Amino acid sequence: MAEPRNHHYQFAHRVLPELAQRIGPQMVTEEPPAGYTDVLKFLWDNVGENLAPEDRLPSDSVTGRRIEADGFRLLLVQLPEPAAPTEAHFVAVVLPEDADQVRYFTLERAALQPDATMLGSWSDHSHFNLGPGPHPDPTAFVAAIQARLTTR
Repeated sequence: MAEPRNHHYQFAHRVLPELAQRIGPQMVTEEPPAGYTDVLKFLWDNVGENLAPEDRLPSDSVTGRRIEADGFRLLLVQLPEPAAPTEAHFVAVVLPEDADQVRYFTLERAALQPDATMLGSWSDHSHFNLGPGPHPDPTAFVAAIQARLTTR
């Protein structure tokens, strides 16, 4: 089984979750003047600068946009196509309605079936496997998050 690429993993599973916890709701409510995509590409490239040149991945397909949904709003981040388990198709920084803290979700490539996904989350520096995820589509990912938030 292929190992996750360091650049991909560090960005989705270390840098963004820590940033989301540090910045909190403002990460979702206050779009940067340069826009989410430009800031995310800058962060992606910054992570790469701390890696060996052969471990760096281009930021071309990194995008971000805010989505308003029923009961929450989120920053949806699209990442480069996953090539190994635990690499994420998408991540979301989610601010539930009337909440003062954000939640962080991932839609990752599954380990045993390359076409399958796993829904995950990060909280307090711990990763949680939330079970099988939807098809790697932004609308399906947002729907899975909404289902998760309304069943709790």
